[in-house]
Amino acid sequence: VLNDAVVLVLYKIFTKFIGAEMTWASMGHGCLDFLICLVGSMAVGFLFGCISALVFKHVDLRHTIYEMGVYFLLAYIPSLFSDVISLSGIVTILFTGIFSRHYTHPNLSVNGQARALFLFAFLSVLSETAVFLQLGFSVFSTQLSSLNPSFICWTLLLMLVGRAANIYPVSWVLNRCTSLKVPGNIQHM
Repeated sequence: VLNDAVVLVLYKIFTKFIGAEMTWASMGHGCLDFLICLVGSMAVGFLFGCISALVFKHVDLRHTIYEMGVYFLLAYIPSLFSDVISLSGIVTILFTGIFSRHYTHPNLSVNGQARALFLFAFLSVLSETAVFLQLGFSVFSTQLSSLNPSFICWTLLLMLVGRAANIYPVSWVLNRCTSLKVPGNIQHM
């Protein structure tokens, strides 16, 4: 998720430079925007995670349905807040979730803890399925004339080279330095 979040933040930063002249100053400004967006989103996530933990520590929600509603809203509102102040909602919701899982979850009722785990696992699978369906169906909506075979081939080749440059050295180090062995068929998969 963090990888996807960083890509979305970079995309947002790079779209500011479309059609603009690239100078050292503008590249420095882009790097600064990236850091501000990333660190600011993390800070908002931790802030809302603290708020969520304090709410559930000091407020007794007697019914599980209210407890789940407030828990879900306190996990979702930070994303909206970040988008309003031009930060990254996905980075914020990631860090809110990390903090809430660690500090808010123990403050839920036993029944609320079980339902919260089920609710977020269900929403995770549902969201992932929706994203992959959207990506899959988008293939049918592209114009064949807009596809560039050279670009596709280079992209696939560079992806394979990048994967090999990451997987094989890390697997070699793991196989040499730890008792955890990564078999060749797993490395090639």
